[in-house]
Amino acid sequence: AKILNEPAVEIMGWKEIAKILGYDAPTKIDINISASIDVMQTQVRGMDDAALAKLIGADNVIDADFYDLGRNSTN
Repeated sequence: AKILNEPAVEIMGWKEIAKILGYDAPTKIDINISASIDVMQTQVRGMDDAALAKLIGADNVIDADFYDLGRNSTN
């Protein structure tokens, strides 16, 4: 194709070579989420309150009100 000066045919040839070599295949990423969650739970359980507040971005909260609504509350 290069000798005949046909760039479209040359490009098609390179596309076929890419398919043969597997360059056009999507990248597979395997993530083990359950192990990551277990590790994170262990880390979070070991943190003190100040570290947890800083982690979630609530380290600058001065005061808050909490209400216990319960499961059978009609409020």
